[in-house]
Amino acid sequence: MKHATAQRVKELLVEGLSNKEICERLHLSKSAVNYHIAALFRKYRLYGHCDGRRLVVLLVTEKLEREKGNTHEAERRSGQHVHASFSD
Repeated sequence: MKHATAQRVKELLVEGLSNKEICERLHLSKSAVNYHIAALFRKYRLYGHCDGRRLVVLLVTEKLEREKGNTHEAERRSGQHVHASFSD
């Protein structure tokens, strides 16, 4: 259960939710959310309060790389090239 909660906290950070919003969404205490965020700081070797933005950038980058890898894997399996388009 702890791993699933940590993963969900990570996903909500990527979505841009504040710590308070994460607490409300997951029905967790402030200390529980802080625990999971502190674990992420340790994992990525970030130490200061100012590194919060860096953490989110790292998490978003990791997510994009994972999605890119999934797209390439799907292309490889199907033998087709998938074109992604981005719009404002």
